[in-house]
Amino acid sequence: MVSYVKKKHQDYDLKYYQKLQYKRSKSKSFNSEYIQKQNAGQQKCRRLKKAAQQTPTNATESTTTATEAPSNATEPPTDRTILRKAEGVRRRRAYTRKLKNQSEKLSNEIKVLRKENSKLKKILSQQHSEDIETNDVTPTVSPAKLFINNISPRAKTRATKRLIDKKEELPRGSVSKLRQKLGINLSNDYSSPSNTSSTLQKDIEEFLCQDDVTKQAPDKKKHLNGKQIRYLLNHLSTIHQRFIFETGNNCHYSTFTPYIPDYVLKPSTNDWGTCLCIVCLSPQMKLEKLQRTKFLYTVLKTLLPDGVTDITDFVTDEIKTKDFLDNLVKLKDEQFNITYTEWIKKKYNKSNVPVSTKTTFTSSIVDFITKFSKEINDLVSHINRVHQQFRAAKEAGQIAMEQEDTITIHLDWSENFKLKQARQEKDAKNWIESKRTVISKYASHHILNSDHCSFQQEYVSPRTLSFTGERTTEVAVKKKHNLTHSYTVQPVTSADGHLLNKFFLILQEEDNEFGKRVQKDLIVPPNVVVRASKLGKSTIEKHHVFLNEALCPLVGRKFLLFLDSWKTQADLAKFRAVFPNQGSQLLIFPEGSAGYIQPQDLSLFRSWRFIHEKIEHYVHIKRTEMTISDR
Repeated sequence: MVSYVKKKHQDYDLKYYQKLQYKRSKSKSFNSEYIQKQNAGQQKCRRLKKAAQQTPTNATESTTTATEAPSNATEPPTDRTILRKAEGVRRRRAYTRKLKNQSEKLSNEIKVLRKENSKLKKILSQQHSEDIETNDVTPTVSPAKLFINNISPRAKTRATKRLIDKKEELPRGSVSKLRQKLGINLSNDYSSPSNTSSTLQKDIEEFLCQDDVTKQAPDKKKHLNGKQIRYLLNHLSTIHQRFIFETGNNCHYSTFTPYIPDYVLKPSTNDWGTCLCIVCLSPQMKLEKLQRTKFLYTVLKTLLPDGVTDITDFVTDEIKTKDFLDNLVKLKDEQFNITYTEWIKKKYNKSNVPVSTKTTFTSSIVDFITKFSKEINDLVSHINRVHQQFRAAKEAGQIAMEQEDTITIHLDWSENFKLKQARQEKDAKNWIESKRTVISKYASHHILNSDHCSFQQEYVSPRTLSFTGERTTEVAVKKKHNLTHSYTVQPVTSADGHLLNKFFLILQEEDNEFGKRVQKDLIVPPNVVVRASKLGKSTIEKHHVFLNEALCPLVGRKFLLFLDSWKTQADLAKFRAVFPNQGSQLLIFPEGSAGYIQPQDLSLFRSWRFIHEKIEHYVHIKRTEMTISDR
């Protein structure tokens, strides 16, 4: 029985020692803690042993034999003890090494089992997907492929073309992955399935080119993609309803907007010279004011939606309108003033009816929000009313088509729209009418007009022939310097259609004067007054030369001179210094009106530029070795 218990204790100690050694081999932190505890125990044992050796066993022996060694002094270890310790260390190391090898072998077996497990899972998932396909159930698709399959064909085409352009910059293997996973082939060049526009696109473009739907920009130089810019005369949602009514094409708003041409734009509210509709414009101007002011006040950043520049983007949605109005109510707790502009009806002394006038106000944010909220509610009702009118007109037209005894009469009940440029044209004509009494005092050959006209030293046509598919078309010029520098002429014409005998010419020189060599070789006709300037443009000094040397020899004591609103020319004191007689008068065209009523802008300069371009074209086509701008 005693031997059995002893053997059991030995087995337990052996298992405990094995567990301890395994834990030490697997965990460095446990091994360090174990060594620290073992060292601490050994140090404690040595301290107790040393204290016991220093304590005298017998008081009498310590007094009589003070030089004797202690009775319990340790004896030096024998050779057998040293060998046993060395053998124990060797066995422990061998056993630890054996445990480590077993642990590595087990971890390798676990890795192999995990790989086999993942293979089995793949096989099971494939079998499961095959079972689903046989049962006519929708197969699982990757999120990327699901997204690609549900976007519009035009969006997919645009994305494919962009990827083809950047194909050389893509990482290696991207083309094959896109083809395998998403079904997009970037190896072949993309060719459009059809270059002809759809019938709906043609109908929308023809509808938007109507003068009562859009208006041409008065500035004829404003072009986009080769076509003159046109401005919308109403909100896009209202134009969509009118398109449905007039054409009978019941397309959705999301289908209508992508077909709007690039050259049809919505003008800024500041470009309107007259009010097309106070209900529409005033809240739009207040929204733009808040968007510009939100960078000054943090509370506006948190309450105003980002990227909303057109008020019709949310007033046509009831939920968005309610959220926006709730955010505006929160601003009533703020304490700051705001300066804004709006359209109001004013009664002037000379007008019989109130006139729409753009006026600037400064008020507290509370009053501003109260007025803005009311205008938004009015705008929502206004847009709904306009949409209902178009829907009712469409229904009436359909009834008239179905019933023979019913007709539909459509009266134009839309507002009168005018742009800022149109207002300037009207003001220019009114200004001419107001000067009729002054003009009537002079004969036609005494009524003069003068203006500056600049020409490039070398003209290059903006159009040329190019190969199909060529991305960059290069054009050869004689001197790149000549494309950015010009010379200026200033002729004088009379109202009877004559060009006077002298005109002013300004050439370009870096030092504002001609060098000795240039003066020697320069040929100056007797009817031309030539001066030099750094930029080839007129200055205050050059204007004085024009009055003294070009204009003064051509006129008498009585004449009427029209000039544009350039600040230097508009100075009456400079004019009187040269022409003190009161019979000579100077009239300045209003700012922005020269393009509508100045004679030289409307006739002479257009012909000159056309002839200049034709001569330049002839020289380029015939490759004639000459430079027209040479002196």
